[in-house]
Amino acid sequence: MFYWRTFLLLIVFVVNFVFINQSFSSSDVLTSNFPQGEKKQIQELFSEDNVKRVRALRKISEMGENAIPVIPTIIDLLDENTFVLLENDDKLNETTSIEKEAKLALVKIGKPAVNPLIKALKDEDVLIRRNAAEVLGLIGSVSAVEPLIAILKDTDDNVREKVAESLGKIKDKRAIYPLIETLSDNNPNVRKSAAFALGELGDPKAIDPLISLLRDKNRK
Repeated sequence: MFYWRTFLLLIVFVVNFVFINQSFSSSDVLTSNFPQGEKKQIQELFSEDNVKRVRALRKISEMGENAIPVIPTIIDLLDENTFVLLENDDKLNETTSIEKEAKLALVKIGKPAVNPLIKALKDEDVLIRRNAAEVLGLIGSVSAVEPLIAILKDTDDNVREKVAESLGKIKDKRAIYPLIETLSDNNPNVRKSAAFALGELGDPKAIDPLISLLRDKNRK
């Protein structure tokens, strides 16, 4: 998925460059029904200036349901760990990243982002799966519980770790037995996240498995 998304963004930038004198942007289709102010913010997601992209993400996060058409584009930024330095007049310079700002925007958009994020749990890109799982936990939607449980067996350790953390944040009882099973994961960080998640759920069924984990010196 990385290659076709990068190729698509490359096409976007080329089109913007070629037709800039005609005030035409490849994001025109995406923004055709938006007021001019919101349209500008969405178009700046495609800018080569990362500062503009960060500020655009922050503005879009305040659009609520009006941001729905842009959500897939924001999700595609969840694997872009590009660091950005923001110079602010009223405080010290701020360091952030496109990935971080995309996550914050999706959390702020909230419920409208849940279904696209659930779809992203099956993405080929590990970073997108991991960050989608994290954002779903921060949003806290119970509709994400079953899809998150389904990827507790993901091949990537970091994805499983984030899934366990998110299930703990959502605190839905359906996650108890899958999390207990995850206490046997081969990765210690995943086991730790599952243990903390079970603590968040606070169900007595987890007590004995957690005690067993503490006694098992080979699983530390």
